[in-house]
Amino acid sequence: PEWLALIKEPPMRISSRVAVGSPAVRLAYLLLLTLLMTLAATAAVVTGASLLPGTTIVVAQDGSGTVTTITEALAIAQDGDTVLVRSGTYLESIVITGDVTIRGDGDPGTVVIEFTADGPTHPLEGEPFAYGILLDDSDAQVVNITVRGRQSAAGGEKAISAVMIAGGGPVIEQLDVILDGDYARRMRRAISILGGSSVVVRDSSWDGFTELVGSANSPRFEGNTVTAQIIRIAGFGQKVTI
Repeated sequence: PEWLALIKEPPMRISSRVAVGSPAVRLAYLLLLTLLMTLAATAAVVTGASLLPGTTIVVAQDGSGTVTTITEALAIAQDGDTVLVRSGTYLESIVITGDVTIRGDGDPGTVVIEFTADGPTHPLEGEPFAYGILLDDSDAQVVNITVRGRQSAAGGEKAISAVMIAGGGPVIEQLDVILDGDYARRMRRAISILGGSSVVVRDSSWDGFTELVGSANSPRFEGNTVTAQIIRIAGFGQKVTI
């Protein structure tokens, strides 16, 4: 081995007391160099881990991204990650439990989550509501997404809510809600905020019933366009900013 050859090389004396190339000096030098390299590598790993931003997971229906559905992206996303959704209509209902960012790529209206009244449900005031987006105790950020709700394929009136927020402090920006059908006003909800949520909704638009239920933590609505019949606020013990 090269290190053994270095140790065995004859020393180069520069005085009667010091031999620069002595086996002991060479071995000590190699050990010191190895230690310094190990420490430097460890520091680089630790520093890199603390400075690197979250991973970006790309959702593209044509297969050019990381995955093809938003549900798949959320299954692998960790807190701090960004889910970047390419343009398209995604026929799914999504559940967000982590502190991630979901961002629609491109112009407003080009990324659409479409759900039906026959899809997954979440209880609200004792009644199951089908949803497009469910934020469950999440501090996620949802940006530039259109949510479209469809009637039941089997007919009949079923309760729907485009967005349901159950706890956490999510921030929702540039959300556009479109709900089809002639639902009774309380069966056709755009945004339902359950108790415990400190949500911020800004620069968004919706045309469905808006329900705020329970003791949420000062939800804020800023710069939105609302064309619904009514906004219902029930049981709040703290300030609501609209």
